[in-house]
Amino acid sequence: MLTIYNTEIQKDDYGRYCLNDLHKAAGGESRHKPSEWMRNKQTTELINEIEIAGIPAIESKQQVGTFAVKELVYAYAMWVSPKFHLAVIRAYDAMVTQHVAQPDDQVRSALTLLEGAARMLNYSETSKIKGLTVIANHYHLPTKMLPAYVEEVSVTRALGDLLKDHSSKFSAVRVNPILEGLGIITKLSRRTSKGATRNFWNITEAGLAYGKNEICAQYPNETQPRWYVDKFPELLALVEAQIPSNVVTLHA
Repeated sequence: MLTIYNTEIQKDDYGRYCLNDLHKAAGGESRHKPSEWMRNKQTTELINEIEIAGIPAIESKQQVGTFAVKELVYAYAMWVSPKFHLAVIRAYDAMVTQHVAQPDDQVRSALTLLEGAARMLNYSETSKIKGLTVIANHYHLPTKMLPAYVEEVSVTRALGDLLKDHSSKFSAVRVNPILEGLGIITKLSRRTSKGATRNFWNITEAGLAYGKNEICAQYPNETQPRWYVDKFPELLALVEAQIPSNVVTLHA
């Protein structure tokens, strides 16, 4: 909002500012009425010059006021006085600077947050791209420079699916605590919107040789471990080494 001398200047749907509000901010003297300024030949010529490009430079709205483009706002302010002209320029510059800087600060904060989350939760490259895309979409930034996906070196699958593929009789529920004991995954928790606690698994830095953390599709503030298909036999061998041989034989 453009504010001059504690007076808020209305803005219409076309981005034009209310000269009546400017008149009020300038002191409201009769000799400074917008209608008096518009009688000037120079004002008429300036309006005509602006409207050559097809821009509706000024419009009077019944019971609302007269709205003018920025160039005419500056011209009106100059007509009132050099002091008021300078006040308008400074107020407009301050408004534009604040409008531009605030989103920039928010974007930087969002990127810092994503960077911290990616580091602490060991995000995969694909998840980092997803996070950047979310930030870009939220702040209406172009995403053309972001790849649609990251080409993965190895195919990944969920733990339960891989255990079935290898005909293992152990479930993910049984294997996850073993992986935790090996330092390959760790259990994290978060608060839900209802105040409850939800636990989820996260692959540690040591476990990144065997898999990667993806952002959970159903719960975006959780990670979901995905395991490399070509490394899973090695991972499964580590798990089975922690299980008593008679138990492995029994389930084989």
